[in-house]
Amino acid sequence: MPFRFRFRLLWALVLTALLGVTKGAGRKKVSRMISQRKTNCAMGKCLGLQEADPNCELKCISEDCFQEIYGSNELEPGEIDSKRNQQFMRCAKRELNERLKKEKKDKVRNKHQQQQQQQQQHQKHDAL
Repeated sequence: MPFRFRFRLLWALVLTALLGVTKGAGRKKVSRMISQRKTNCAMGKCLGLQEADPNCELKCISEDCFQEIYGSNELEPGEIDSKRNQQFMRCAKRELNERLKKEKKDKVRNKHQQQQQQQQQHQKHDAL
């Protein structure tokens, strides 16, 4: 099988895999990652601080989203604000989703560049 054909076939498979991921699966992955981040914050940086600083976990999950949603009106000890919590979680998930998409795009771009370099090397070798 010629190298050029294998390259195109591989590239088509990569694109199909990237585009074929359902949104439901992506949402589950992002939700799972946010939950894991929250657990890591609670067990690490914010361990024992929940009473003194109810905002610690939120800041740890996403400082940018915390500033966007809570700003200067932070939660007080014992305060529960379901509406802002939902807004915060949407923001954190959106932020993580954007990061994952960028990483995936960068990974594909890097892979594509490597394959182009390999193709050029093969063409030089074939020309000799």
